[in-house]
Amino acid sequence: MVPVIIIVLVGLAVTGFFVFQNKGVAPVVEPTPTLTETITPSTSVSPSLSSIITASPTPETSFPIVYEASGSFSASEKNQIQERIINPFVDYYNDLDQEIASITISKSATAGYPYALSGIFKSGVNNSFLIKASGGVVDWWYPECMGECPFSDEFKAKYPEIISKY
Repeated sequence: MVPVIIIVLVGLAVTGFFVFQNKGVAPVVEPTPTLTETITPSTSVSPSLSSIITASPTPETSFPIVYEASGSFSASEKNQIQERIINPFVDYYNDLDQEIASITISKSATAGYPYALSGIFKSGVNNSFLIKASGGVVDWWYPECMGECPFSDEFKAKYPEIISKY
């Protein structure tokens, strides 16, 4: 009877050793190569990517303005965003001597705020906010100031719709 118990205990010890030694180790699977053609670098953007993202400097700016999923924005939406959001945003920060490196406009799923802007400044600072719109009309951009906003005379003359809120 003792030899049977010893054999069972040794068997359990060996089994336990192998189970715990291999615990958490995933089996090694060799990847199967599936590429059958050579990929060569290209300097042109594929048509599918160019319809997703459009980046181009505007006449008023020297930095790119990117519309993510560009084809999903109508000409009216782009014009309103440019006139009511981007232009005053750029002019305000230019007056403060803060240079913008790029602006990205994307669609938002937040009710009442169908668009989002993300601005990156050359200093490394980021400024992101949602853009309000109602009935197909994009609301004006308003700076968020702690205290009085420092509007230049040129800005006041160019954007009375914004100044009227302050």
